[in-house]
Amino acid sequence: MNAHRIAQGLVLAVLLGGTGCIKLDSTLTINADGGGKWRLVYSMPAHMIKQVQSTAVLAAELRRAGGVGNAVPELLDIPLLFDETVLQNRFASLAAPGLVLSKLTVNTHGAWPSVELTIQFDSLETLLKQPYFADMGAVYRRDVDGTGRLVLQAPHLGVIEPLPDLTDPKVAPTVTPFFAGLHVTSRIIAPGSVRNTNAGNSDSRRCTWEWDFDQDSGSLARLNEAKMIVVFDAGTVHMKSFEKPARPPVK
Repeated sequence: MNAHRIAQGLVLAVLLGGTGCIKLDSTLTINADGGGKWRLVYSMPAHMIKQVQSTAVLAAELRRAGGVGNAVPELLDIPLLFDETVLQNRFASLAAPGLVLSKLTVNTHGAWPSVELTIQFDSLETLLKQPYFADMGAVYRRDVDGTGRLVLQAPHLGVIEPLPDLTDPKVAPTVTPFFAGLHVTSRIIAPGSVRNTNAGNSDSRRCTWEWDFDQDSGSLARLNEAKMIVVFDAGTVHMKSFEKPARPPVK
């Protein structure tokens, strides 16, 4: 395993083993022309933020030792950034490709720092090609029946070892506390009436998926393999077809 893979694996192993308390709420709104906005709200206990940041520094040192150079932004990105200045700098260059950070707030509620951001985009494909979506696969196509099909593959959590089997009574008591509080909600607001979806909840245009570890320990495994599928009326939609593969998982 080269220095880059070791560094990535180190950071991601900490994520798997210690950030179960992360809460994430994402809403992707798509317009008929392929533009739209992405709103993200995320929070994490302060002590876990410090642990992740320390691990990222060590990972960067490993990369430099391997001659790769300092590439912490690749290893530590949304939703693991909580410093407002760092986030502002992170998005400073996005206006050129048609991405604009229109809102950014960083607050602390008790011991839980939280970030709320909104990105306006001219092209969904351009948004999904940003580094913080590198581990997410995406496909959009227009079918002959006049519907559009969007498939988003959630970032794969498998890093070096398979995810623990939380149904095993020998494993659950040890591992479960690390993931307590993990709650992920993802919404897609389609540019046309929804015809079909695998979302848990949906209405005329809004589809919602939810993974709540406290309610269902199997939600971690489901999130690891999740594909969000929305089929919608594309009669007035002018978004071009595209496909973006996910970055291969660390081996």
